[in-house]
Amino acid sequence: MSKSLHTVAGLRALGAVTRERLTPLLDDPSSGVVRAATRALRPDAAGCSPERLRDRAAADRPRPVRVAARRLLRAAGHRGPTG
Repeated sequence: MSKSLHTVAGLRALGAVTRERLTPLLDDPSSGVVRAATRALRPDAAGCSPERLRDRAAADRPRPVRVAARRLLRAAGHRGPTG
């Protein structure tokens, strides 16, 4: 398990999840870290920038990043990458 994955799990356990800390982890090369960050951010997805999430959902991004962005867009009440 990577250090970043442990960090996300620890922040969730402590109730110390913040968008500022976790949003950069959506671009982590480890798909496990991206999934953990997505799970932690979902309750507060409405606070994430829809424009930044749409950028992450672009076809040129790695699959875990695209999936995470789409999940957060849906959790925030946005229809998807285009609206």
